[in-house]
Amino acid sequence: MQHSDEIMESYEQEQPLNIKEFLFRILSKWYWFVICGFLGFTMAWIQNRYAISIWQVETTVLVGEGSKKTEVDNLFERLNGSTVNIDNQIGLLKSYRLNRQTIENLNWRTSWFGKGRFLDREFYKNEPYRLIEADGVVNPSYTTIYITALSVDRYRIKYNLEQKTEGKTRTVEVVQEGKLGVPFVTPTFHFTLVKGPGEPEPGSTCYFRLNNINSMTLNY
Repeated sequence: MQHSDEIMESYEQEQPLNIKEFLFRILSKWYWFVICGFLGFTMAWIQNRYAISIWQVETTVLVGEGSKKTEVDNLFERLNGSTVNIDNQIGLLKSYRLNRQTIENLNWRTSWFGKGRFLDREFYKNEPYRLIEADGVVNPSYTTIYITALSVDRYRIKYNLEQKTEGKTRTVEVVQEGKLGVPFVTPTFHFTLVKGPGEPEPGSTCYFRLNNINSMTLNY
């Protein structure tokens, strides 16, 4: 009992929490708050600066199911032995055409990137150049082409090309200079580069890829 009384007496003698003293102890470590805030701000800036934007596109096509068959429906039924819903097929064709037109209007044929110290950054609406493809010419897709600005209107292009000789595949580096507004013509490519909304500095390097419009349309 004596031990219990001593504990109770000691507990009663304890002073209540001194909030003012507690705050002073926290404020005495103010530099930790500054360091944590600086690290958090730096990480957020790096994330916003170098993260690649991801866009989501959704398309909804409403197809009405009519109770009456058209003569074309009956024709397909007689030819194939099964009913083909022409309305659905037309809806799919319209959806493909709509998506393709949207991708072409957004100029997603090319994807532009800038070389960075740590990570490469994608250009969107501020690409340094614009690419114009010649009519009737199909340039190969998914090829990475590097462009180094030599002056206000001149540039150097570099890309790798795979060639097969005697059953073996070897990679050849192609380097060639060009001028803005003048067609760039090689056995592989045929396009024209013009000035874009961005301002490339002489010596700066960027690169672009030619995307496959058909594959992008089907993915959307």
